[in-house]
Amino acid sequence: MHALGRLIAHEFPVKRNFIYLMNAAVAPLPLRSSQAVCDYAFEFTNCGNLREQDYWLPLLAKTRELAAGLLDCSPECIAFGKNTTWGLILASLLLPVESGEEVITPADEFPANYYPWLPLVDRGIRIIHVPQQNHRIPLSAISASFSDKTRLVTHSTVQYFSGFQQDLAGLAQLCLDRKTFLVLDGIQSLGAIPFSVKSARPSMLSADAHKWLLGPEGVSLLYVSPETIPLLRNDYRGWTGIADPMNFNERPQDSLPHAGRFEEGAIGRAGIAAFHESLSLLLEVGIDTVRERILGLTGYLIQELSRRSYHVLSPHSSTDERSGIVTFEPKHDAKALNFEFRKRKILISARNGCLRISPHFYNDTGEINVFLENLDALDR
Repeated sequence: MHALGRLIAHEFPVKRNFIYLMNAAVAPLPLRSSQAVCDYAFEFTNCGNLREQDYWLPLLAKTRELAAGLLDCSPECIAFGKNTTWGLILASLLLPVESGEEVITPADEFPANYYPWLPLVDRGIRIIHVPQQNHRIPLSAISASFSDKTRLVTHSTVQYFSGFQQDLAGLAQLCLDRKTFLVLDGIQSLGAIPFSVKSARPSMLSADAHKWLLGPEGVSLLYVSPETIPLLRNDYRGWTGIADPMNFNERPQDSLPHAGRFEEGAIGRAGIAAFHESLSLLLEVGIDTVRERILGLTGYLIQELSRRSYHVLSPHSSTDERSGIVTFEPKHDAKALNFEFRKRKILISARNGCLRISPHFYNDTGEINVFLENLDALDR
C-alpha cells in the first residue's frame, strides 16, 4: 500500500463501517481531528484555562494560517465563526447596499444563501433571481441581469444540487467591470477544489467546515478582502473584535482593521482544534491531489450511470464545471431508495427527487462499484 493509501486507511476508519458517499452533506471527521477534540478536552479538564498563552492562542493562530493557505490569502483576512449562514448574514448586514439598489443571485441556491438576503427587501433593495439553464448558471445570464442599480452579486462556488462549478474568475471580472460586490458561499468547493482569492476576488466568502473541509459542524471560516473592510458598516461589534480586548476599562475602542473584528466573543475551541487537524490533512495530501481524485471518481461515476441510461443532471464533460457532486434521476422513488441504501451501509443523499453522490479523496472506485452494483439491484 502506498503512502496515501496508508494515510487514508489510518485517518478514515469510517471506511471499515460504511461506504460513505455523502460528503456534500456532512463528511466524517478524520481520526486526527477526532483525537484533537479529545486532546483539547483532556487539556482543559486537567489544566482549565491555564495554558491560554502557550496552547490555545498559538493553536488559533496556526489554524488561521492553514485556512489562509487554503484560500491563498493573508491570515488577517480570515475570521472563524459558527456556520456558513453566519458569514452570509454578516455580508447582507454590513456591505453598503442601499435602498433602490439591486442584488443578483442564482435561483434555487441552497437556503443558506437565500434567506440572509430576504430582509434587504424591507430596506427597499430588490433581489433578482437568475434562472438556471439546464442546471447551470451561465455568466451571460448573470451579465444580462445587471443594471445601473446592481450593487452586489452573491453566488455559490458550486451548486449544492447539480454540482455545477461556476467560472469564478469570469464572475469576478464581471463584478469588477461593473463595480459590484461579490459574495461567495464556498461550502461545496473549499476542501475539494483549489481556490484562490487572487483569481475569484470575492468581497466576502463564507464556508462551514463540516463538508469537504472534513471539519466539525459549528465551525466556519469567513474571508473578507482588505479592500472591503473599510467599506463595511460598523454595526456588528463584540468585545474581542477590538484592538485590546483584555483592557476592560478603555472604552470605547476601535474595531480591528481586519477580519478578526468579526470574532465577537468566545470561539468554540474544541471545534477549532479539530478544524486545525482537518486543514492540516488536506494540505498534507495537497488540494491538487484531492481534486484529481475527486474528479476521477465523479467522472467514472457519470460514465457508468450514463452507460446504464440514467439521466445525470450534473455537468458531464468539462472538468472546469464538474465538482464532487453527481446528481441523477433514479427510476424509482429517491427517498425510498436512499433508505434501502442505508440499510446496506451505503450512505448517499436524496435531494429534490434525485440521488446525489459525493465522494471525497478518501473514497475509491471499489466503493463506487459497490454502490453501482447495489443500484443495479435496487433500482430495476
